[in-house]
Amino acid sequence: MRWERTIRRQWLLGAFYALSAAAAVQLTRFDGGVAFLWGHGHAMGDEVLRIFAALARRIVRANDYVARIGGEEFVILFPSTSVEQALQVCDRLRREISASPLAYGAGPVWVTVSGGLSQLSKAGLDDALKTADEALYRAKQSGRDQLAQAA
Repeated sequence: MRWERTIRRQWLLGAFYALSAAAAVQLTRFDGGVAFLWGHGHAMGDEVLRIFAALARRIVRANDYVARIGGEEFVILFPSTSVEQALQVCDRLRREISASPLAYGAGPVWVTVSGGLSQLSKAGLDDALKTADEALYRAKQSGRDQLAQAA
């Protein structure tokens, strides 16, 4: 599994460096984490991940990148996009995922996500991911099912 994460990270780095400097990064995690997803069974957890990925791909633009980078964590890369513009897209995604219960097994399962957004700067991708992660942490601390921008 570690090698898969390394491959994903290298793919993200390559994709990001191919983009213009004006780009936004968003990290998304499911509220309740892996314990929530797999607490309903592996099949349900996998289905939630598939639904989220499909919904994200449908909502973002064709030149944006959506990738699962581990567990219940996704990154969305927005080339030629300000944080404010990316926030609008991410908020639509967040609202859509929380508005529709997933019909699975014994009954509907409600899923929410939180996200953190950051602008790519000359400091590079690692810095953008770090500040997006800090913003994500603030979103979760503020009650979950919400987004936060990097300070």
